Amino acid sequence: MDAWLASIEHGVDTLKAETGVERVCLLGIRLGATLGMLVAARRPDVAALIAVAPVVNAKAYVRELRALQMAMQSDESSETANDGTLESAGFVLSASTQERLKSIDLRTADLKPPPYALILDRDDLAGNEAWALKLEQGGAVTHRQNVPVMSR
Repeated sequence: MDAWLASIEHGVDTLKAETGVERVCLLGIRLGATLGMLVAARRPDVAALIAVAPVVNAKAYVRELRALQMAMQSDESSETANDGTLESAGFVLSASTQERLKSIDLRTADLKPPPYALILDRDDLAGNEAWALKLEQGGAVTHRQNVPVMSR
């Protein structure tokens, strides 16, 4: 997880150095939105966060990935790592990363929000009213919108 956060910070620093901009907007989808919020909370140069279907409660997200992993496995081809590694939907999460993620709940975390936040919730997932309120209470101008999931 430290590498993910450092990578985002490096991206911000590189963008600023290469373009001369002083402030940036971070955009993240699902877990990327969560990581974006963690970075935004510790950087005064993040002006805004766009969170698309954000993972607000990472403990629930890890459970969701575990359930998806179990649903995708067949009895004959199932191979589960004994070290607690979770491989689901293209993600491989070590046991230690899962534990760190489980401690993240943006609704209760003491994080300084960026000045502006846009939350785009999927209409088929639980909304993020509590997190939006937390951002507003922290001083962020926050907008939330439900976005319909496009069917194929």
